[in-house]
Amino acid sequence: MPAMKVTYLLRMAIIAGIFHGNAIAVEREEKKTNENFPKAKGNFPQCQVILNNVLERSTVLPLNLTGRWTSIRCEIRPGPQFVLRDYTFENEGQFLLSHHYYLDAACTRPSYTVTSRGKVMPTSEVWAQSFRIPGATEVSYVQKKVAVRPHTKQKREEIRDIWRSKCRGCEDKTSPSNSRKTFPFYHSFRKCDCLEAINFHLGELEIMKIIEKYKSERSLDSQLHLYVGNVKTKYDSRYYLPSTYQDPMMFARRQRECDVCERILHSTSHNPPILLSPFYSFTLFPASWVSVRCEVRPGKIFLTRELYFMSSSTWHGTYSYFKDPGCSSPTYKLRAIGRYTVGKPSRVIDGAFESTFEVLELYLTTQNETVTALFNSYRGLLKPQIKTYTEFQATKENGLDAIGLYLPHKEYEILRIVKNGKDLFLFTGRRPTVGGRSPNKPGKRATSFQDELQQCDNAEIGSDKRWDVSRYQFDNNIEKKQSSYLIMPSKAESLTESSTTTSPAGGSGNRVQRFSLSLILCMVAAQWITKPY
Repeated sequence: MPAMKVTYLLRMAIIAGIFHGNAIAVEREEKKTNENFPKAKGNFPQCQVILNNVLERSTVLPLNLTGRWTSIRCEIRPGPQFVLRDYTFENEGQFLLSHHYYLDAACTRPSYTVTSRGKVMPTSEVWAQSFRIPGATEVSYVQKKVAVRPHTKQKREEIRDIWRSKCRGCEDKTSPSNSRKTFPFYHSFRKCDCLEAINFHLGELEIMKIIEKYKSERSLDSQLHLYVGNVKTKYDSRYYLPSTYQDPMMFARRQRECDVCERILHSTSHNPPILLSPFYSFTLFPASWVSVRCEVRPGKIFLTRELYFMSSSTWHGTYSYFKDPGCSSPTYKLRAIGRYTVGKPSRVIDGAFESTFEVLELYLTTQNETVTALFNSYRGLLKPQIKTYTEFQATKENGLDAIGLYLPHKEYEILRIVKNGKDLFLFTGRRPTVGGRSPNKPGKRATSFQDELQQCDNAEIGSDKRWDVSRYQFDNNIEKKQSSYLIMPSKAESLTESSTTTSPAGGSGNRVQRFSLSLILCMVAAQWITKPY
């Protein structure tokens, strides 16, 4: 009996050692793997790769408009209006532009089409560089004819009534209004100008830019994108000087894997393109999103954005600002941390949903001495002073006066997540073109979108304790909250937490779990060893 007990104990010890040794080996292998291959939540490109594409794989070309340009998706203008654009330019500057308007945000139900004929001309001997948007070209144009063709019976009656009552100079005897299919709203050789009645203006042609973008660093396959001036977020006057761009248009001869472009190319003003309904997501799931191009804001502001959403309804955003249209010369960086809530689906835009964003912590890092001096000039004698390349934390008492940001900060947003091929894109509400004030009330919620953000992997953000604000206790009324919750975890607290919290590479928690598993397996093996035959 003693010999059997010794043999039994030796067997248990050997099995326990084997399982525990395997657990340690697996742990080391996983740690090594996680160091080399960051944790990913899907088959998405790395965030830094996309940002590098923004900075390195785009080239501004001389303004050669000759050819045909089309929208790359159903565009959402303020109002909202849902539009597809089809522009054709000839060698001498003659143009034929088609704006197809729709009843829905997926551009599946045509409403009417506006066709415009005219000519674009340089503002001087050469194309003039824009003072309003560095990197763009200012252009002058002349309209010759503008006509509207309705596509539904209801829209035809509406257009006909407007044309009869407000377009007296546009009437002709060639075709009675009851049988008309196309209604002229502008003619340069007659006293016919009632574009105000349909809120149509071609001021977007005053600002243009062409960019050649390569798909990868070693790829020779490129695409040409045309950017024209934006339209006002609030239509209160016909004339407006663009200060940013609309969605890019793609050159027809270099279109690759663009179903929207193909449908537009095979359409006419009589047969408008009808798109397929895209896939929408109404859930703001944990993910990382980054800019796909150097974005432009009114006031010659250029930036890239990085947004991260966690499962605890917290978010983190990094906004990098630059002084050039290629986003290559950084000026300062803002880092915001807060919480968000997802509300009901939007009533005005299909596939969109309402949300609320709150900024609880705000950090500034200036990246040159001139910008640092500018921020400090607004602060006066307040201490501490901002230092270049040193992160400065804003508080409720110490906001960032230079850019008008104070804590706490709350915005009423509208979001839209759309799938295009294998990629997911996030659209956030567009800022007002005049005034630039943030939507701090539900009635100021945007009805159009900024440049899209592409989903990507970011392994670091999920494990970094600095972005976790779930430990703070929030009140329902954010405006009454004091600045006490705006304190980041101290270094000592962070060190304590890092020594006791499981890391993605495998920490003490994983070690305990594996050792417990080895003990359980030993008990099962012991029962199997002592089992009578």
